[in-house]
Amino acid sequence: MSIGRQTRNKAVEKRNLMSHYRPHSRFDADRLNASRDSADRAVGQLEHLPYFEKRAAIRLLLSDIGVDVARDDADPVGDGDQRPITTVEGRDVARHLFATGGDIYECFNGGHVSTFAIACSSGQLGPVRRAIDEAARGASGPCSRNSAFQSMIEKRETSMRLSPLLMVVALSKNMTVVSTTSGPQFSKLAKLLLKRGASPVAKDVTGKTACHYGAGAMGTPTTVEIVGMCAEATRSHHLYSRDVELHGLNKAKMNGMVGVVGGYDVDTGRRSVYLSEENREVLVKLENLKLVEDNTSSVAPYPPLVNIKDKMGTVALQELVMPESFTGLTRPPGISDPAVTAAFLLKHGADIYLEDVDGVSPFRMVSGYGQLIGEHGVARVIMDHARHVGKEGTKARKRGELKCWNCDKDLSKDAPRCSKCNVARYCNRDCQVAHWKSHKAKCKELSASKQGVRLEHPSVMSDGLHRAAVSFRTGRMAESGSYAKPRGVGFDKKFVVKVQAAGETAPMMVYDETRQCQFDINWGQKGFGEILAAVRSEPAWQGRKTFMKASFGKDGVCTMFPDRAGVKSHYTW
Repeated sequence: MSIGRQTRNKAVEKRNLMSHYRPHSRFDADRLNASRDSADRAVGQLEHLPYFEKRAAIRLLLSDIGVDVARDDADPVGDGDQRPITTVEGRDVARHLFATGGDIYECFNGGHVSTFAIACSSGQLGPVRRAIDEAARGASGPCSRNSAFQSMIEKRETSMRLSPLLMVVALSKNMTVVSTTSGPQFSKLAKLLLKRGASPVAKDVTGKTACHYGAGAMGTPTTVEIVGMCAEATRSHHLYSRDVELHGLNKAKMNGMVGVVGGYDVDTGRRSVYLSEENREVLVKLENLKLVEDNTSSVAPYPPLVNIKDKMGTVALQELVMPESFTGLTRPPGISDPAVTAAFLLKHGADIYLEDVDGVSPFRMVSGYGQLIGEHGVARVIMDHARHVGKEGTKARKRGELKCWNCDKDLSKDAPRCSKCNVARYCNRDCQVAHWKSHKAKCKELSASKQGVRLEHPSVMSDGLHRAAVSFRTGRMAESGSYAKPRGVGFDKKFVVKVQAAGETAPMMVYDETRQCQFDINWGQKGFGEILAAVRSEPAWQGRKTFMKASFGKDGVCTMFPDRAGVKSHYTW
């Protein structure tokens, strides 16, 4: 067999493996592989086209996958059309465009971008500072509300629609890999852009942020550092260009002054505020800024930068999970250790349970069958984080269980309970009587759950491979199960099962420790809502999974008991 054919066969094997591992994909492996091959061909055909032809072809390709290019054209300094890409074929094309860079290099080599963009992307701090200062001098009033200044600091260029800050992150990787002296220049550039109001949450045409570009599989120490700056700036970016009132300052005469919020100063963690009364900018701590009342109804903080999804529904942490052997990418010298980058993302609030459009989260990618293909260092970091979060959640749950449901005071273990539901705890009868009006409905629900939730015949897992197929306790592949009681358990005898939930309408996985009992509860089936509510109310695992007891009657129907499982922290499988 030729080397080329062996390589192609190996790639097909990996793709098939990935399709088994993705737990709730709506597409079979053949379609996924065909989609990726089609995207390879579609984007590959652009490689040798002249600039203008390539730009037109990319525009047509974007339109074909559902991007509103006219809307993008109408928003030259904003994110444009950021609607999710709804088809698997379209998402594959978008990923390939991101990986190849579209026409970025043709734009820079052919001089089809602004001089400001060239200066930013090549780390020329001096020219960038002079251009910003000149634009600021020409602005009357706050720069954050000056259209000419914003047109320079946020202008989207190339078919990928990169802002100057995105260019610093995306293109500095090529410079810092070959030069150890250029990194600090790009870091200073990023600081300067953020201080003058560059958006830390700017997105390209595929929805990628600075985090996707700088803290993904190809991130460098410099780009990871810049992402850290952007992550801090994101926390207060919702205040940008808003009217605020100063308060709580040591200089009493400044309290009560109204100004307009500008950029973020990385070194001090403060926001610049333009004071109209004094025609100057000052740096102010966030706790000393109060939004003017007229604006409060329309302002909401951004989510953590590390949790902002692209148009395919993915975050940077998911890219880090995939090893080189699977993606086919070879990391050149100078690229950050993926495990170190993963720890950095978690430090900045990355959610390991955040799912993409197929219901796949970073945690799911490194658990179960995903353990066999995940980047081992990253997988270790994610699993350690999950254990830590789980332990903290267990502590919080135990603290919550020993509080009075009426006055929230700490209770002893022998505190009296509600006689009907046997769950609610109280200091004394007075608290119980006072709480009854609000507890009555919940009491009925809890009492009903004690009788058990009788299920319809759910669908048995068809593959028995990619869902809960590896035992965390033994590390061995477990045998496939079915909708039946485990061997050795009698009829109507209770045994412990684990229930895992993904999306609000995604199937829930149910299985016992031996995996002899293993089935799905699908959305719309009887009992789905009650079981999902029990999973969501479990703080120890952030509403993603829980343990409960189940039994099978002689009629073969399963009854589940959401409020019965004993001490859940004892279960480690």
